[in-house]
Amino acid sequence: VSRDYALLNEATSAVLGTGVGLRCLVRTDRDISDYRSLIRVPPASFPALRELYRSADIFVMPAKNTMHAGGINALLEAMSCGLPVICTSSSGLGDYAKGDRARVVPVGDAVALANAIVALVGDHEARLSVGRAARAFVEEHCSLPRYSSRLASILASVA
Repeated sequence: VSRDYALLNEATSAVLGTGVGLRCLVRTDRDISDYRSLIRVPPASFPALRELYRSADIFVMPAKNTMHAGGINALLEAMSCGLPVICTSSSGLGDYAKGDRARVVPVGDAVALANAIVALVGDHEARLSVGRAARAFVEEHCSLPRYSSRLASILASVA
């Protein structure tokens, strides 16, 4: 599993310790009851998931370095909803989460993750700016027509 729930729990516990109000919802079918600062949300339908994203202020993807780049779909889902994204610099995520469209912290660094969360939660304009840039990136580079066009080009080049 590429999600680092222990890191997220440590970071959000630190954020809560500063007095910043925070609810950390985690969509998973795994048991995360050992992590006191995380609230489990079971997997949901696409419309329910979209509403969950729309009700959030930020999206955090704390991934571990693994052989398989995990978390990319969830990252792109959140970005497509215009959420400002914070993620770790794990395999694959950096291709999507970089520049002005995300905040990226080192893998395993709970202090950096907590600081990034506090910074975005406390800066409404930054949240709007990062969220807009994230959505624009997905619209420009990750749409179905864009993927279809690239796939057709690749297939044509090997035919």
